[in-house]
Amino acid sequence: MCSSGVTEVEKRQLETVQSMQGKRSSSYCRTMAAAIGIGIDVEAAVGNMIIDIGGGTTEIAVIALSVL
Repeated sequence: MCSSGVTEVEKRQLETVQSMQGKRSSSYCRTMAAAIGIGIDVEAAVGNMIIDIGGGTTEIAVIALSVL
């Protein structure tokens, strides 16, 4: 789904957050993790653009209804 690589630690962190929210499947994307981390309701029928600017990579996603 996402263009950039995700480390095993990031995968486990996202799985932990999603299991706490009652979700069974995981999407290993830093922008999804960032949205959840700042409290955006990723399941809402409202589009949110998330821009993750990192050291050497930039990832942009629009999230609505838990879909990137």
